[in-house]
Amino acid sequence: MINNLIKSLTESERKLLVENNRVEGEDFFEAHEDAALAWCYAKAERLRPATLNYVKNIHYALMRRLNPEIAGRFREKKVYVGNRDDCSLPGKVKSDMEKWCKEFNLAKKDEDEIIKEYIRFMKIHPFEDGNGRTGRILMNIQRINNGYGLHIIMRSDKIVQGEDDYYGLFR
Repeated sequence: MINNLIKSLTESERKLLVENNRVEGEDFFEAHEDAALAWCYAKAERLRPATLNYVKNIHYALMRRLNPEIAGRFREKKVYVGNRDDCSLPGKVKSDMEKWCKEFNLAKKDEDEIIKEYIRFMKIHPFEDGNGRTGRILMNIQRINNGYGLHIIMRSDKIVQGEDDYYGLFR
């Protein structure tokens, strides 16, 4: 089944999944299979309103082998991104994600709004791990829903330009 999913991906989708899902210490083929499963699920469901379960299912598909204890579950502990502690508190994750889903479901968005929504997702940081990969899939679903092509976040992008590292996005 997974092989058929991977074969069904376009070249740009394969590149997106490979570039956005590299994790040090994780088996490349398992990570690629899990990312393909998450992407195909996200794409198949993309025209329905986003729900908490939609986001959790994407996360589950990405994390099911890497960290099954947290896969598809909102975090219940405080997290730090880099040295920052301004992510949503554990008791607020669900309500913050409900608000985020409502925003995600609003009418057509331009590219700047999609980027801002991605950053809002990352600031909520709803999961203990796997937020970046989940957020990038959601961002790209929103891009195709709004008529844009797939996008791999690169250091040269305006959302990371001038930042010392990935964590600069949260400033």
